[in-house]
Amino acid sequence: MSAQTMLVLLKIYVAGVGSSSIINDVVGNISVTQGITGSGLLDRTASTGTMKFRLRNVNNVYTPTHVNCMTGFQIGARIWVSLGGAGGVYYRFRGQISSIDLVSSGGLSTFTDVTVVDYMDKLATHELQLPAFAQNKKMEEVAALIVANMPVAPDTTDYGTGQDTFATVFDTTRSTTRALTELAKVTQSELGMTWVTTSSTVGHVLHTRGRNGFQAVASSATFTDADIVGAEIEYGADYYNEVVTETYPRRVDASATSVLFSLDRPVTVGAGATVNISGSYSDPDQKAVEVSGIDMVTPVATTDYLMNTAEDGSGTNITANLTVTATYGANGVDYALANSYGSTGYVTKLQARGKGVYTFSPVTYSAEYSTGITAHGRRTLRIDMPYQDNPLVGVDFAQTILDAVKSAGLRVTSITYEANKSAALASAFVALNIGDRITLQLSDYSISMDAFITRVDINVSEGGLITCTYGLLDEALTLAGSYWILDSASYSQLDETTKLGF
Repeated sequence: MSAQTMLVLLKIYVAGVGSSSIINDVVGNISVTQGITGSGLLDRTASTGTMKFRLRNVNNVYTPTHVNCMTGFQIGARIWVSLGGAGGVYYRFRGQISSIDLVSSGGLSTFTDVTVVDYMDKLATHELQLPAFAQNKKMEEVAALIVANMPVAPDTTDYGTGQDTFATVFDTTRSTTRALTELAKVTQSELGMTWVTTSSTVGHVLHTRGRNGFQAVASSATFTDADIVGAEIEYGADYYNEVVTETYPRRVDASATSVLFSLDRPVTVGAGATVNISGSYSDPDQKAVEVSGIDMVTPVATTDYLMNTAEDGSGTNITANLTVTATYGANGVDYALANSYGSTGYVTKLQARGKGVYTFSPVTYSAEYSTGITAHGRRTLRIDMPYQDNPLVGVDFAQTILDAVKSAGLRVTSITYEANKSAALASAFVALNIGDRITLQLSDYSISMDAFITRVDINVSEGGLITCTYGLLDEALTLAGSYWILDSASYSQLDETTKLGF
């Protein structure tokens, strides 16, 4: 695609109606930001991507609920921005409207400000619904379980293979744990990466990558001083002389006899009625401490539940008229209590038995660079790894990470270029996205480095000038540039071309 043929397209899609272009009503710039905020070693999970623009609101065509409003212009409507040219249409952002704000500038001029969000917003707002306890899963398998819990899935997924196998999954979730929070926990425990992009053919793509997945990615483009109009360059921002890892050992009960939930007070169930209640698991010995459960037992009448005609447990025992349906999750249980008796019943006992899964206080391990501590004082990087249960893994992480951060140096954290400047830059703008590897040759600062794109910011002016900024993660901070892989011709020369992986 040449620089001259890039035509910006902005369309809204309405189910059952089709798509309509709204680009001619845009006033001012279109701004897009998508990917991972920050460029440090621990910045690994994308936040909600957004697209913002202002529309000229003539005759209230962009005023929701107004009789003149465009069909389907409302919260949740799908919108995408793309580039049209001789080579086809290239999608750069796709999402759903999250906010619509009407703006009056006085007189006859009115505008509508629109914010569109990508799939990460759904992950950020969804509270996991009774995720089932799982064992021995890799990062990509955990991501798939999280997506399976979502009411709306991404259009497609691209899961890379994780390095670590996690012994327990979802045992640290609680009733209000968000999907994105859990995804971030496993991503950081792996030191992988998670993000969303837009595909021209399938829409939203949710990506995950284990830490060993970085080394197989070849550089897709090279940027020089002449290509860019700006760069953010930091010195020593990722310098540390101590790395502390925190891992979380678990213990599982030997038998499924622990009472992890019990009623605090009776539940009233009307004649012929069904009542739904939820309970969270807690440590039988420390009720204030939340735990997880596995191998939960199907409720047994009189042992796990009782129903009486009196609230204090007296009167007639009508347990035989109570049907208890339990749906167990990793951190709690949902009950459906159905009363077939001819009058109101009171559930005076209800409990959930199973094996408790207990997360102990974190085990910390510190790796130190004594020369740096003596010279500069202690600079500590703490890494919380909630999915890692083996303290020995924390030892390996700490020592390997320390090697990457114990020397201060120049790092390029972002570059900015004008996509219309040349055909080469226009092609790069179309081709490159989050997760791609690029090479920087900045002779003005004597910088030569490889980096991975972690964030893409796009600004389209009214005149069609496209400015693009890439947030970058230095290849050295991925910790995967030189892992030792057994029987690999390229990655098996230990201490010569590679280091020992972990």
